[in-house]
Amino acid sequence: MIKDIFRNKKRSFLEKLDPTNEFKYTLEFVKEVCEEEKTKEDRILILDYMLSVIREDLKYDALTNIFYKEKWFDKGLRLPLPFPYYNKEGIKFSIYEADDKIREIDLANECVLVFP
Repeated sequence: MIKDIFRNKKRSFLEKLDPTNEFKYTLEFVKEVCEEEKTKEDRILILDYMLSVIREDLKYDALTNIFYKEKWFDKGLRLPLPFPYYNKEGIKFSIYEADDKIREIDLANECVLVFP
């Protein structure tokens, strides 16, 4: 059934969803929830949970595109996060590492997004 949804030539409901709007809504929701919480510890718990949800969502979205696209990456795959971003002070950062250092990670505790 899921394969049929992705193979449908018409624009399905899933294709109309805009990840940018979904992410913006998630950030707004997190901001509202954090403003309602009384303690710093509760805010940290909520933020930690939401970060784990976002990581898993990104990971499974990429895997879904790989497994269920009719033509494997026929239109390419957009990277889910912006190359550069700026903090409140206006300092520019990049989430994509330019170096080729070998890093040791624990897959039980880390979320790794790999794009071809």
